[in-house]
Amino acid sequence: MALRNAYEIAAASERVAYMGGAISRFGDIHQAVGYRWTAEGTETLFLRSKVLIDAKAAGIKYPISGMWGGATDDVDGFRRFATELRDLGYFGMMLGMREHVALAHEIFTPTAAEIAYWSDLDRLATEAAADPDAGPITYGDPNDGEGHIVHGAHVASARKNLAWARDLGLLD
Repeated sequence: MALRNAYEIAAASERVAYMGGAISRFGDIHQAVGYRWTAEGTETLFLRSKVLIDAKAAGIKYPISGMWGGATDDVDGFRRFATELRDLGYFGMMLGMREHVALAHEIFTPTAAEIAYWSDLDRLATEAAADPDAGPITYGDPNDGEGHIVHGAHVASARKNLAWARDLGLLD
């Protein structure tokens, strides 16, 4: 029922600050759902995605996910799993082994390139706001695949990510 009611649980109180998909190899959810654990994690992708969306919709700022269920020394498996969690939208994960802490920090911490990109979008938007005759904001070279017209949603996302980087102590 917790999976089914993840949104309601996350929205039940302002005191719920963190929430995420606590899936594991031998835990309660494994038993309740009956999936077969794999290192690839396809059997829990829907569960992790559902809880993430429910948590975000309920206002959880930085959802975290469950633990890696593979072997402690399977660094490649852990890296792949943690990277998938970050790619899905999780901001961290529960850890059961101190050996995984440094790698989790590496994966879930914004990169210098990401921070530079978000800062550029923020700067470009601030400059455009000061110039009433400014046309569309363009970032990068549209011909190289990375360039694009900057829309308000891009700027709002960049500023939200910069706030996250500040919360992590990466920016002043």
